[in-house]
Amino acid sequence: MRGSALLVVASLIAVLAACSGSGSPSGGSQSPAQTRELPPAAAASWLVHQLDGGLAITTFESPAGSGKLVSAPDYGLSLDVFFALVGMKGRDSARADILGAVEKHKADYIGVPPTTSAGSLGKLLTAESFSSRGPNAQLISRLEKSVQRSGPERGRAQDSWAQSDKSGADYSNTIGQSYVVTALSSASSEESLTAEATDFLVKQQCRAGFFRESMESSDFTCDAGTPEQSAPSVDATSFAIQALAAVQASVDVAPAVVDSLRSAGRWLVRAQATDGSFSAAGVANANSTGVAAAALFATGHRAEAAKAARWLRNHQVNGSRAHGGLADELGAVAYDDAALSAGRHRGLTKAARPEWVRATAQAVHGLAVLH
Repeated sequence: MRGSALLVVASLIAVLAACSGSGSPSGGSQSPAQTRELPPAAAASWLVHQLDGGLAITTFESPAGSGKLVSAPDYGLSLDVFFALVGMKGRDSARADILGAVEKHKADYIGVPPTTSAGSLGKLLTAESFSSRGPNAQLISRLEKSVQRSGPERGRAQDSWAQSDKSGADYSNTIGQSYVVTALSSASSEESLTAEATDFLVKQQCRAGFFRESMESSDFTCDAGTPEQSAPSVDATSFAIQALAAVQASVDVAPAVVDSLRSAGRWLVRAQATDGSFSAAGVANANSTGVAAAALFATGHRAEAAKAARWLRNHQVNGSRAHGGLADELGAVAYDDAALSAGRHRGLTKAARPEWVRATAQAVHGLAVLH
């Protein structure tokens, strides 16, 4: 069930409907015709033009403390752009470029054995599930070996590292576990292993309905965690919903999964602001709102999903908002109100552009629910 068991399952049908005949070929410069594209396709057009050799670039301050900005490929962000282009007509070449570039540098992204980032590996395999050749069998085997088969962490996909690596640690979390669950289900992995990984993901849901981002507590469940360990997370909840929806589409699931989806969807409805947005750290933003809109769509809350999409559209550069410094950024989506205001006054600086790429990539799935 490769086609249905994928992380962005909630928005694919809507994206396909929105973008049939509206996408422009990848490469080249933007044209005035792009102003007539539907919001998801306009966002995709802008994203394609941000790639360098198939990769998204991030910018950060030099570790030396000189204040100098350093640019480097961001493989996880590149895959976010890949997912945003799924279902977009005319974007096959761009997706192939992204996947090929990330695969070429997979050692830098997922690690070299014995080092493995389980969440990154799950994310890469989820992307490979969209390709015609499917996920790499050796990488699937490597992911399967990361899943604990006994003890209180049974089903958890854990990071691994060399014993000699004093900086090694397990950074696995609920978002990464969501990618792992999706990858295992889409690759038709051993059904019991997929079930165990799914069960561990469900354990990260608190009684109130939300999922936490951390997976640490005395018994590795959400309800047993401290307030810090089990703080509610819109992003973790949204990714978990889409992973569970993917599993539900590909295999027969236990009633607990169905109940989990229903409860998580209801929590998202309660967490939504009156203007349709969702927040992280108290800031209404396009990243959280985009993934939450897709999750609301997946759980049947179509009116709330559309409300979130309208908030996203109000933060997207279009013909009426393409003034000042944003005149050349048609289709891009601002992270928040402050980013939109700064962009209008100063344009997109080298430091700000990666944030806009990340926001736009995750906003695509939310924008799609209106179409």
